[in-house]
Amino acid sequence: GQLAKVTQVLLKAKVNITGMMTECLGDVSHVRLLTAPEKGVTKALEGAGFPVLEVPVYQVILSNRPGCLNRLAKHLANEGINILCVYGTGEGDQARLVVAVDLVDKAAPIIAKWLNEEKTVKH
Repeated sequence: GQLAKVTQVLLKAKVNITGMMTECLGDVSHVRLLTAPEKGVTKALEGAGFPVLEVPVYQVILSNRPGCLNRLAKHLANEGINILCVYGTGEGDQARLVVAVDLVDKAAPIIAKWLNEEKTVKH
């Protein structure tokens, strides 16, 4: 019933969920959310008694073809950047991924460069 409580808090705060992932390990559950608007979410959830940890993420749109995630992972790994979490979905020719990394500032130009390269390469 905790997910229902979380979504009720967000409904009352007029927050839309644009991405979500849940995971449960034993008795502990985690919910990762992308929301619009972003502001006010932490305050609303903490006010309802939920612990919150905000983590910057990258949202990437890429070709929905074998190997795209592998190329991104290699680019980041070659620069010593670890992917902490990735989730997403694909439909048709496109996939949308949400990626959290350990070195956020260092990853920004690498991801931007990789996305540019992906747009110009036919796979």
